[in-house]
Amino acid sequence: MESSLPIINQLATAVIHWLSEFQDSPLKAEDDPSSLTDAVVLFKLFRILLNKEDFKHDTFDSPLFTTSYKATTSNTSIEVPLPSWSQIDVLSSSLVAHLKKHASLVNHPPRLDFYKLIIMKDTESLKVLCQILIILGTFSSRLASRGQAFIEFLSEEDRIILKRFDILQQESSYTAQKQRFESLTPISPNQAQTSRDKS
Repeated sequence: MESSLPIINQLATAVIHWLSEFQDSPLKAEDDPSSLTDAVVLFKLFRILLNKEDFKHDTFDSPLFTTSYKATTSNTSIEVPLPSWSQIDVLSSSLVAHLKKHASLVNHPPRLDFYKLIIMKDTESLKVLCQILIILGTFSSRLASRGQAFIEFLSEEDRIILKRFDILQQESSYTAQKQRFESLTPISPNQAQTSRDKS
């Protein structure tokens, strides 16, 4: 699967168009892909898509997310404000708690490094975030049925790229292909002999 910057920006733009349809969404359809690397925006999205019990005690209404913090970069180091680490911890633990509840239904969800996403603005991490948001918004969230409906109102271009990066769809396609392959697997001579002996 392609991971070039233009493709990932196209994916992020489609995700923003889609998530902007949710009530109380912090996103507007015209927002830049970089808005998905903002901890405050992500927290507001998680408050919409996750369950309250997915958040650690008192973090659901935490004042921690009233401000977006920026790391300071020099030639040799990156200085990360202490509140940023706390924001990353809340986002990470909340997402892990939510996905664990669906572990039997979502096999091997992609692993998201919030430090790389929020501090480093890493492109690959942005792609992983988009894939996870697709899982949340179409499957595991309490608003998944609305999320599925909102996709139908997107442009064809947006729908195509969301479908292309939808991990759940890829998994179901793989499972279906595997089942078809197994049904076509020829029986070995020994298996054929055994079945004749039983009859």
